[in-house]
Amino acid sequence: MKTLFQNIEQVMEHLSISITMDFRTIQPYITQAEQKFIKPILGELLYVALIRYNYLESQISEKNNELLSYIRPALIHYAYLIATPKLNINVGDAGFTVTSSDNLVPAAEWRIRDFQKSMQESGDDAMEFLLYFLETHSENYPLWKHSTAYSFHRQFFVKNAADVLKYTSIDIKRTEFLLLKPFIRIATENVLFGTLGDGLCFRIMKEFQEEKLQTKTEVLIERFLAPFLAYYALGQLQENDLFRTQADTMLAKAIQYIQQNHSDFSEYKITTPIDVNDSLSRIFVFNNH
Repeated sequence: MKTLFQNIEQVMEHLSISITMDFRTIQPYITQAEQKFIKPILGELLYVALIRYNYLESQISEKNNELLSYIRPALIHYAYLIATPKLNINVGDAGFTVTSSDNLVPAAEWRIRDFQKSMQESGDDAMEFLLYFLETHSENYPLWKHSTAYSFHRQFFVKNAADVLKYTSIDIKRTEFLLLKPFIRIATENVLFGTLGDGLCFRIMKEFQEEKLQTKTEVLIERFLAPFLAYYALGQLQENDLFRTQADTMLAKAIQYIQQNHSDFSEYKITTPIDVNDSLSRIFVFNNH
């Protein structure tokens, strides 16, 4: 099966470990990592296009080459994360066995655990760089910008771990950010829509999704709403009252800013905030590209 790597030499460019295996050994795990981690980020059309271009070097563009340089570090670390528990296991008539010799013996379990942890962390870090690159170069990749993957990426004002760092100065890993996403959704659907009203929230979300933000809408998101979401999610996940208080402060400042600039936010109506512990959940569909 074709992958975004063609050979073991390309693999070795992105790993700082000794590799002695044949490319065919790691290739199935590269395929699994592409399907699990990379394809959902790129979207179906861009992923298929890159696979095709990867095997037609005469047609691959400089832009796609640059994109591959961001994809491959994440991909290969995730591939080894998936592969590690299985690489030294043989299945045959004798059942499950491991390979050893006079010079080579299976690594200790603690070494394997440390290796997997390192692969996860390196893959997550590379994934954040990939997301940042795509977001800052979206005009170069229309297959991504007009995909459901792109819409999903811009579903909320806080999109990744880098945004959490930007708005709160709290440095987290991608795995931690994925744990925050349910709380970001709750805060958006319940608190923001319940406090600011459907009309205003739908309008600013549409501007955000289409990257057509009016100046004061951008200020509202960047200075108040996105920090609110980040602090709220951190406070809920970590059960941290300091972060919760900071979230309350950001939301109060957002409302004050809206009231001070009412002509720019005429859809705003004073409402009774929805209790986030209430059973009511506002399920809505964002603008589809």
